[in-house]
Amino acid sequence: DIEFDISVVEIFIVFFLSPFMCIFSFTFNYLVIYVIKKKKNDLKEDFFKYMLLNAKFNCIYCLIYILSPINECIVFKLYQEFELICSSIRKNTFIQLYKLVFVEFFGSFIKMCGNFSYLFMNVHRYLLIGKTHLKLLEKIGKKIDNKKFLLITIIISLLLSLVYLFVYKIHDSTYFSQYNFPINMLEFNIYLNGSYFGLVSFFQFLYNFLNFFIFLLFNFIIELLTLAKLKFELNEKMEKIKKMTSNSETNSSNN
Repeated sequence: DIEFDISVVEIFIVFFLSPFMCIFSFTFNYLVIYVIKKKKNDLKEDFFKYMLLNAKFNCIYCLIYILSPINECIVFKLYQEFELICSSIRKNTFIQLYKLVFVEFFGSFIKMCGNFSYLFMNVHRYLLIGKTHLKLLEKIGKKIDNKKFLLITIIISLLLSLVYLFVYKIHDSTYFSQYNFPINMLEFNIYLNGSYFGLVSFFQFLYNFLNFFIFLLFNFIIELLTLAKLKFELNEKMEKIKKMTSNSETNSSNN
């Protein structure tokens, strides 16, 4: 049965693979933090500062999401009947608050902060290669220091992540769903005010568009620029080495 197979895969991902990946990612990022802090006297470039910041955001994000399965519920079809695999404590008000405040709101906030830090890490990695750079990236690297970066990142991430406090609602009823706790108000379309529904939908779209498309696009472009710059610098060095080699051979033949 295809539906059953899909449900089994979903159960494996949600309850086993996701926690494992959180533990693995936390361990890796913690090692990054440990190494950079231990070698901080040797790693003074801004690139490593943003790498450290990104690793810290990633660790916090993993700690938040490692417990997220306590709110999950998987519906699957077994012998023509629908069964549920759910956490027994998902209806608890405190557990719903955990999902609403920590997983959805604070998790979204940390995720966006992590994306900002990764973007700036890539910018400063590009600036480490060679002496001439694109003016726009050079301006960003010089004018936005760590304090300005944190201020801009926190304000933008906080404002856009606030929308998730209005997407979900804590409830103790099975009227809308027997397994959705807290309820996703956009999914069930239970806003009484149409303009309010549209506003929440718009800001959630704006958050997702920035967090999942714009950051990906910008990072991809900067990665391409970095590779192109690295290739150019390597070719220049190879040309210099060839010239030096040919000059030395000419001098030795003349002698």
